[in-house]
Amino acid sequence: IYTRSLVGSVRCVQETGAYLLHTCNCPYAKVSSEHGELCLMDQVLVSELVGQSCRRIESLAKGGTSCTYLVLENQPVQVSSL
Repeated sequence: IYTRSLVGSVRCVQETGAYLLHTCNCPYAKVSSEHGELCLMDQVLVSELVGQSCRRIESLAKGGTSCTYLVLENQPVQVSSL
């Protein structure tokens, strides 16, 4: 599955019990290597959008070819109150 969004292309690959989301354009590219909180914010946004917990396994900010998120099925987002 490919889609275009405000942040560029997103590719989704289904694997057994999981999905890999690959994003190849980063709106924060010039500052994310020095401000990891932007990558964390993006990870939280992905979790909220798909309704499942996810883990970033590759990052453009750390020299990867994409920001890749591993989304495991049946791992609902845990929301904590502030």
